Amino acid sequence: MTDALKITARPLPLVDAGGGCACCDPTPSTAEAAADAFEQHNPPAQIAVFEVEGMTCEHCVGRVTDAVKAVEGVREVQVQLVPAGLSMVTVATDRLLLPATVRAAIEEAGYSVSGS
Repeated sequence: MTDALKITARPLPLVDAGGGCACCDPTPSTAEAAADAFEQHNPPAQIAVFEVEGMTCEHCVGRVTDAVKAVEGVREVQVQLVPAGLSMVTVATDRLLLPATVRAAIEEAGYSVSGS
């Protein structure tokens, strides 16, 4: 005679943070936590904003982002696309860079920097 295994099921509580059940709690990954810690202890040396003319789509955003990221010392590039106007390109660097260096990268990608 075998003893029957008794299985009891209970529902897991939901997590309000948008992640579903408690076993799938959306906690930051180790890489995300390390990046956040790095950012807190190593703030950018410089943050500069450029007004860029001629960007009309996400393809343009990609071209400008890739061109600026290729500049040595650039840590991060964020683009706020304004198709009918001046798009804002924010650049964070690990060291001080001349604005002309970033401006040249944007212009080589085929776009105009306002005020240049």
